[in-house]
Amino acid sequence: MKTYFKRVARRFAKNWQNYLIQSFYATFAIFIVFLVLGMAHTIIVASIASSCFVIFVMPSSPTAQPKNLVGGHIVGLASGSLYTFFAYDAVQPTSFIFYALVVGISIFLMILTDTEHPPAAGTALGVAVQGFSIDVVVAVVMSTIVLSIINLLLRSKLKSLT
Repeated sequence: MKTYFKRVARRFAKNWQNYLIQSFYATFAIFIVFLVLGMAHTIIVASIASSCFVIFVMPSSPTAQPKNLVGGHIVGLASGSLYTFFAYDAVQPTSFIFYALVVGISIFLMILTDTEHPPAAGTALGVAVQGFSIDVVVAVVMSTIVLSIINLLLRSKLKSLT
């Protein structure tokens, strides 16, 4: 256990500025997303928050690349929207089956389209649970585009923190 804490302390001491700056970037990005989406869409904001983790903690990861970030969330939006074609009653046991199916479909489609981005499965679930709306589509697409631009612009300054 002591070895673990020593290793963590060394890594933090070496990169403490990046830990703080990159955490601030993520905080600011989620603040903006909350301003746009509001509390009514917290499930969607949670998936974008997970994307922020990927972008600001693992910026060179394949899942942090713009194609995967934007493409994965678009797949998630499309998959979650499938639920709107079925009866919408969020508390029925059959809904739980569809929620799980939507997540599975989004994973399958992300793999098929080579746009793997794990947080986007949360977008699929969020859209299925909360329902489809143009506001959510615009906010998710704009959020992912902005995060992609940040990743591209700050790529030389962002360090992998894992």
